[in-house]
Amino acid sequence: MLLISILGVLMAVGLLLEVLNFVARDFLCGGRRVDALRAAIQATQKDLAQADNKMNDVKADLRKALNDLDRVKSDFQSTEKEIARKQKIDPVLVYLVGPEIGSGTRFRAPLTKVLAAENADPNQKLMWSKEAFVEIWVNSEDRARQLAWDEFPAKQGYSIGAFVRTGDADVVGKAA
Repeated sequence: MLLISILGVLMAVGLLLEVLNFVARDFLCGGRRVDALRAAIQATQKDLAQADNKMNDVKADLRKALNDLDRVKSDFQSTEKEIARKQKIDPVLVYLVGPEIGSGTRFRAPLTKVLAAENADPNQKLMWSKEAFVEIWVNSEDRARQLAWDEFPAKQGYSIGAFVRTGDADVVGKAA
C-alpha cells in the first residue's frame, strides 16, 4: 500500500504540475513579455512610418528651397552682370594737336572717320566706333580748325564737328 500511496502522490504532483504548466505557461515562459514586445514593435513601426512621411515632407520642402535658391542665385548673377555692364564706360578718344599744350585757349571738336567697308581693319572699326575728339590749344577757333584739318584731312575720311572753347563754365558740357 505504501507503494500505491507513493504512486498516488506522484500522480497528484504530476497532475498538479501539468495544470500549473498549462495555466502559468505565459508567466513562466514570458508569453506576456512577447505580447508586450510585439505591441512595442508595432508602435515603433507606426512611429517609423510617421517619421518617414515627415522626412518626405521635409525633403520636398528642401527641394523647393534649393530650387528657389538656384533661381535667386541665377537672378543675382544676371543682376551682377547687368550692373557690371552698366558700370562699364566706353573710352573717349582725345587727339591732342597743336604746338604746345597749355598755351592759349583749349578748343575741342568731335572727330569721326568713315572707313571703307571692303578693306577696313577690325581694330580701326573698333577704335572709330568710340566717341572721339580733337583738342587743340591755340588763340583762335580759325587756327584750331586749320590745324585740325591739316592733321585729319577730309580726303582720308575724317570729319570734324564744330569747335567749342572749353574751360568756360557755360560751354564745358558742349564738348565732352
